[in-house]
Amino acid sequence: MTNSKLPDTLSERTERTQKLNTVLSLVPALLVLGAAFANMDPMLSDPDTYWHVKTGLDIFSTGVLPVQDVYSHSYYGQPWIAKEWLSQLFYAGAYSVGGWTGVAALAASALSLTAFLLCRLLSRELRPTIAIGVAVLAVLLVAPIWVARPHILSFPILIAWTGSLLGRSGRGMPPDFRSLLLLVLWVNMHAAFSIGLVIAMFAFLDFLERTRLRDKADILRWMIFGALCLLLTAATPYGFRVLALTLSMSTANEAVPLTIEWFPLDPAKFPIQTAALMIALTGLLVSGFRLGFARSLFIVAAVWMMLLHVRFVYLFFLLTPIVIAAETARQFPVVSAQFWRTQGPGHFEQWISRRFRIASSCMIGAMIVLLAAIGYVKTATPWQKIFPEQALQWIRQSPATKGNVLNSQNFGGPLIFSNIPTFVDGRTDQLFNRGFAGDIFKTFEPSGGPILRQQLENHSIGWVLLSPEDPRLPHFSTLDQWQEGYRDDNAVVLIRKNRN
Repeated sequence: MTNSKLPDTLSERTERTQKLNTVLSLVPALLVLGAAFANMDPMLSDPDTYWHVKTGLDIFSTGVLPVQDVYSHSYYGQPWIAKEWLSQLFYAGAYSVGGWTGVAALAASALSLTAFLLCRLLSRELRPTIAIGVAVLAVLLVAPIWVARPHILSFPILIAWTGSLLGRSGRGMPPDFRSLLLLVLWVNMHAAFSIGLVIAMFAFLDFLERTRLRDKADILRWMIFGALCLLLTAATPYGFRVLALTLSMSTANEAVPLTIEWFPLDPAKFPIQTAALMIALTGLLVSGFRLGFARSLFIVAAVWMMLLHVRFVYLFFLLTPIVIAAETARQFPVVSAQFWRTQGPGHFEQWISRRFRIASSCMIGAMIVLLAAIGYVKTATPWQKIFPEQALQWIRQSPATKGNVLNSQNFGGPLIFSNIPTFVDGRTDQLFNRGFAGDIFKTFEPSGGPILRQQLENHSIGWVLLSPEDPRLPHFSTLDQWQEGYRDDNAVVLIRKNRN
């Protein structure tokens, strides 16, 4: 009789553990959501946020996806596609519902979901307390790129995709073809879906390393999966153009080495992330931890990408815990979920698992209350260094600001949102190439005056909007016909003399 009840007992224990892990995974979700709401204004500190929202609003209003530029005067009519159109629609919807607070709240919610999914994955292998701590720390370490842009919305997809593929390869199994739906979603939300293809390649290598080419049928399934991944990169309204543009960013785009987010990681500017990287690598080296070739190569690639471009800081911190979780649990059993389960959950944990619905409802309710209350407690406002509202108000009212503008790139997004065609903006993945971006950066040099003068004439510039720190400002003191029309701590407007 005891034996007949044993399977039910094990089943109940497994179900109880899964429920408990789900509830506990809501803890890092709530903590990250609180941290994100405490930093709502920085969420709006990237100028690209504003043209993403504007693009989404225009798609909503017209029902048409753009195929050419209508937001600049310098490249007007040139081919341009909204390759991240789905994320732009999400942000536009959030703006329509809650203004800029809604935009920041959507990005914060994506970070919260990222923490939940990461903790849920890690808790399969590691004891819950460790999974919670690692998930919170990992998401907090990518805070330098906590801005309301499409990449934030793709983080949950990245976690789910990596967890699915490495989870299957780690058990010597073929991929779950249902995960291809994640790739389809990713392709339409953010250009970093190409990283998903690389992750699939590493998972395949991990599978080959573990199975040693024994199962030809599963190898074929992995190869079919890879082929479908490539085909599904065309599952967008623009077809394979999105993949081609993504690849061109790293091979043939002159603006990449000139854009801050594409700069290498600077330890002086990111000391916490640098220290965390050094501590993690030191721990891996001195602990005697062993990892297979494919997964080791995965971590090396993530570190290389982060050091090469600071925008990829999230690859190492979010994905490394997933890569090493199973081996960590196997080589250090004391931190494993299996060891924790054999000890048995404590009284509080048992109480939570028996009241799964109540506990999870309370946690989710707390998040909803936090989301609802934030608009009353704190309203997110654009960073004035990026969105100079007073200067823009003066520009709208002044008859002198007619014709084409020459602007600092950090004002490009706000100008687009304000329906003012830009000279340059953040859409350098497709526009402002063929020497254009290079010439702009040449005008930052003391000898750049003649190039600037040529730009003013070639583009029929009628007025200028620059940040007070823009290195081009001194050039205007040597140019005739220009005078200062407006200045504050955030922006300077120059106009042609004697213009009515």
